[in-house]
Amino acid sequence: MFDQKISFKNISALKPIIYGALTILSLFACDDEDKGISISKRPLLNYNPQSFSFSVLSVGNQATSFVKIENLGQGDLRMTDFNIDSSSSAEFSLKQSDQGQSGAELLDLPQEIRIVSGASTYLALTYDKQNETNAQGNVVFKTNDSQNLTVNIPIVTGLAGAELRVDPSNIVFDSVEAGQTAVQEVTLSNTSVQRLEIYDLKINGSADFTVQIDGETVNIHPLQSPIIIESTDQKVITVTYQPQTAGPDIGELQINSNDGVYPNFSVAITANGATPCMEVVPTDLMEFGNAPLVLDRGMETPNHQPLLIKSCGNIALEIKKIEFEGAEFGLHQMIVPESQDLLATIPAFVEGEAYPSISVEVGFWPSAEQIYSGRLLIYTNVSVDPYPVDLVGRGAVNACPIPDVVQDIYDVQPLDIITLDGSSSVDPGGSVKRWSWSVVQRPSGSVSQIVERLTSIQDPAGGGDPDDENTPTAIFFVDLAGHYEIELKVYAELGLASCDPRAVAKVSIDAVPKKDLHIQLVWSTPADPDETDNKGTDIDLHLRHQLAGAGWGSNAMNYDCFFNNKTPDWGRIGDVLDNPSLDIDDTNGAGPENINLNEPEVGVTYEIGALYYRAESSFGSDLATPGLEHESLVTLRIYVRGELLAEYIDQSLMHLNDLWSITKIEWCEDVNTCPKIVETNAVYADGEY
Repeated sequence: MFDQKISFKNISALKPIIYGALTILSLFACDDEDKGISISKRPLLNYNPQSFSFSVLSVGNQATSFVKIENLGQGDLRMTDFNIDSSSSAEFSLKQSDQGQSGAELLDLPQEIRIVSGASTYLALTYDKQNETNAQGNVVFKTNDSQNLTVNIPIVTGLAGAELRVDPSNIVFDSVEAGQTAVQEVTLSNTSVQRLEIYDLKINGSADFTVQIDGETVNIHPLQSPIIIESTDQKVITVTYQPQTAGPDIGELQINSNDGVYPNFSVAITANGATPCMEVVPTDLMEFGNAPLVLDRGMETPNHQPLLIKSCGNIALEIKKIEFEGAEFGLHQMIVPESQDLLATIPAFVEGEAYPSISVEVGFWPSAEQIYSGRLLIYTNVSVDPYPVDLVGRGAVNACPIPDVVQDIYDVQPLDIITLDGSSSVDPGGSVKRWSWSVVQRPSGSVSQIVERLTSIQDPAGGGDPDDENTPTAIFFVDLAGHYEIELKVYAELGLASCDPRAVAKVSIDAVPKKDLHIQLVWSTPADPDETDNKGTDIDLHLRHQLAGAGWGSNAMNYDCFFNNKTPDWGRIGDVLDNPSLDIDDTNGAGPENINLNEPEVGVTYEIGALYYRAESSFGSDLATPGLEHESLVTLRIYVRGELLAEYIDQSLMHLNDLWSITKIEWCEDVNTCPKIVETNAVYADGEY
């Protein structure tokens, strides 16, 4: 009868909810955000060496000392207000350079030096000695690094020893897979007029790092003979990283020399800031329980279970191969390899989303009444060694339990409560001990869960106790109009699950509103990790009578049906049939909210709106700041006499008290032409309505 379905946007595909936990390792700093730990966006200053150092100079001579400035943070580093704090400041001049060695081009300092994340520059201080006394002082400047707002780099003159310069001053290996090798060159320079002698090179920390001189790994400490570097000369060494397992590694290269200021100089080494990561469910043991015997290994087996492999790292997880120990175990469904050397690739984890994953079906083919054991081995780029999952099962003559439901079809109204009953399930060889219910299909926006009992019959949307699988019954609240499917899987007393050809019993629920007018509001907040808990953004549904004038809520003179006026008396005084009722007021994210009106008034125009009533950003975390605004995507559906008349999808509301005026409904007696939809579709900010 009604063909006026309206959609502003396509309904987004529902993403599966995959539970897990992730800790992101930051090498330098991190911020608490709405969800967990994320890499900091602040700049982070690092400079090396820790002073401008000068050897002994005669009056009238000059020398230049370099300090490398690096930004190890994620935001841009800004440096301003450069000053030489010295009583002999006339003997010094400060420049900038792209290199840190003699002969480098020196540039005048700009008013501000800006260094992007991961980049570096050099400050070059030239000392033109004019007096017999060795000048001292500091180079001072300001930065936007909150830990180093004012920086003082000492000026040291008259040094008798050599001067060691190491480049890079931090050795960083990005992503290196387990079993692979990466090499970085390190340049050791002598910036003084004295001979530099290096007595030892040693790696402290992870054994995955080694240091080489002229291609030979350094294993003897101290060195059998020192490395000699003459004035202004340099020596290149290499640091090798060969990890055996994925994950961050840290260490330091320690250099012992005759440097006059830093005889024991250390260079930080970090590796695998970006790494693959794998989680497997079940983690280490897959149990098949008592499994029916199979005559032949090539036959279809009823004994199979899913193994979920998740990618929890910030680079893709590569599944190279899967092997089995134990002839009775194997893949129930074959996987087509991506290439000769790669079975499958799972994308990197993206913060704020579920872990990407694949499901592998593992089969069990017992041929005798005995216990079988084996192992599943997963070879990946996380580790050189395979990840093991133990497999165990018992062959049994006993047949699988058979799931059954007392009632498999329900025709109900939204807001009805039904009892799911699996007590008719049987086990041919014993008795059923567990009944596991799951919702496999539901209307978009429905969040109702299967429970053992409701906390309150008066407030079924509030949920209840989790379902007890040791009882055959459960409760389900039908929160939205539409079609639902629920499956029942049962388990026998020895743990054997119902299996093909009747692995599950199905319950079909069709919820059709019988009121003349049924209005349904749902919303999603992408930043909310769990929209079924008691923390979430609150969007309110409003149905306004034409006598409300321009007002909404409490300004509508009792002619707005909403959470603070759930059952107003409209039309015929004392007659409840022409009164609307707000039957669900959801305050913790996602909805739904429903308004029903059994007999709308002929000749009256009603207006429907949605109000962003309360922001919620903590989402259950004590670390997050509550009350921050997050975007919510709001959907409204209008049912007339049981049929979907109009649907408005995913309207964005961003701020507190944003009001979405959605549509007007003109009611009349002719069911063939009424009601009429008059779209308003406008969002008003606070103060505009």
